Amino acid sequence: MGDGNSRVLIWSEDQNHSARIVTTLEKALPLGPEQITVCTNGEEVMAILLDRGADVLLCDLGSEQRRVAAALANCKRVRPRLPIVALTADFGDVFRSKVLPLGLHYYLSADFEDGELVESIRSAMASAPAAH
Repeated sequence: MGDGNSRVLIWSEDQNHSARIVTTLEKALPLGPEQITVCTNGEEVMAILLDRGADVLLCDLGSEQRRVAAALANCKRVRPRLPIVALTADFGDVFRSKVLPLGLHYYLSADFEDGELVESIRSAMASAPAAH
């Protein structure tokens, strides 16, 4: 996909974190505000994937990795080829056993550099199948 019509879905419970992500992406990529959606929970993410779709999901795993991993597994059941970029501060057991096996496109430390985030999203957009 990777064109100017790509849709990025950001899932983060941290409003400051999601605001930084949105600002970074809008400055660096050809994405307008209508192409970026921010959600704060798994139910919102699933509703968007089922309703209007997304080309890339950027997920801030936060402190609830086990719960988020279960929701991401549901997302992958609905959209198996959806590229997921994950942000995490904890690369521990839950991340390795529950999140990595979902087939992430890319994962970053929660204290990511803006350029690293942009490149991971750009790569995910380029590999994204068309959303339905």
